[in-house]
Amino acid sequence: MVDTERHPDAEDLKKFPLLNDLNTEQRELLADSIYINSACKGESVIKYGATDAYSFFLLKGAIEQRSPDGGGSTIVANSASAACPVAQLLPRKYDVVALSDIEYLVIESYMLRDLSCDHLESEDEGVSVFIVPENRKASEHALAVKIFEDIENDKLHMPSLPEFAIKIGRALEDETSDAEYIAKIIQTDMAITAKLVKAANSVLYIGREPVQTCVGAVVRLGVHATHSLVLSFALRELFCSKNFMTQKHMHHLRYHSAEVAALCFILARLTKKFDPEHAMLTGLLHDIGVVSIISYIEKYPELVDDEREIEHVIELLRGATGEAILKAWGFPDDMVIASAEAEYWTRDHTPEPDICDLLLIAQLHSYVGTPEMHKHPCMIDIPCFAKLRLGELSPQKSLMILEEATDQVAQAESLLI
Repeated sequence: MVDTERHPDAEDLKKFPLLNDLNTEQRELLADSIYINSACKGESVIKYGATDAYSFFLLKGAIEQRSPDGGGSTIVANSASAACPVAQLLPRKYDVVALSDIEYLVIESYMLRDLSCDHLESEDEGVSVFIVPENRKASEHALAVKIFEDIENDKLHMPSLPEFAIKIGRALEDETSDAEYIAKIIQTDMAITAKLVKAANSVLYIGREPVQTCVGAVVRLGVHATHSLVLSFALRELFCSKNFMTQKHMHHLRYHSAEVAALCFILARLTKKFDPEHAMLTGLLHDIGVVSIISYIEKYPELVDDEREIEHVIELLRGATGEAILKAWGFPDDMVIASAEAEYWTRDHTPEPDICDLLLIAQLHSYVGTPEMHKHPCMIDIPCFAKLRLGELSPQKSLMILEEATDQVAQAESLLI
């Protein structure tokens, strides 16, 4: 990377949609704070797997993105594919090499944060911005652009919060509601009633005597735990699809979310730093954005047989869509952040752990012993591991701990599937 010691013109920033929405003062401030960099033909600009918190914008020349599987794409300055940051996902998914002499901008993520533009946050801040290689089909381009534009314009097509969840939420938030009144509402849904009684009698909450009624379950669990559990049970219905080509993605999502939710619950109890039911709900909804993305995919039938494109769009936009949905539903800020940053393995915002840190560890636990394990960082190498003070919890020891808690994990998971 060569610094030309030349600042970009504020007008140069207007070429990029993510920077164009800055006001004049913000653009001028940013332009004065960064420099135009250059690289010669053949020079490496971005390394695969890098986790540096920068955004790269191509100003001049052409570059090639090269993925480990041999795929790649060319990006030419001033083209549609150059409008967004290059190889933005963290860790970086491509090696990027200059095909000609190039000029480009490198903007540190904190600069964008300090400008207080939420929609400009990069992948490390929870919003996945995408690039659209020029050799992709026009319909594929439309799919990614449509979702991204809808997020930006607060028009995202999202699942509706189940009416039952809204109704029970209101009752449980009313301090005058007693166990009998709450149970009366819950009992309008027999499936959820059965699950709540099952939860109250499970190894997760076992008491001296088994409870036989919904009222007894509410009394044993308490209002707060009842609220979180009933929400979790009610939201299961969102994880379904009638479209044959997207069913397997939704099926995988349903089981992955249930497993991560169960692990969040158990880890919250082990660490004693978080409310277990809140942690469970966070785990269940951490990938809720994928539900919205699948609904978009179903609107583009020409794409449903393209597995690679489906995975590509999900990978790029799951955090941004999840953040938008949970904000619209009015869920707590920590859950919104957890959904937005659920794939940001190197996040390290505060000295003390938050619920997203717990979620990251739970996800890595879910991959232990599976092929996915080798596609993700080792848990002892990410910042949240040390903050949670899990000691010598290696992947091997994790298996031992989870084996000891097998019944609890299985019980929690069974409640959510």
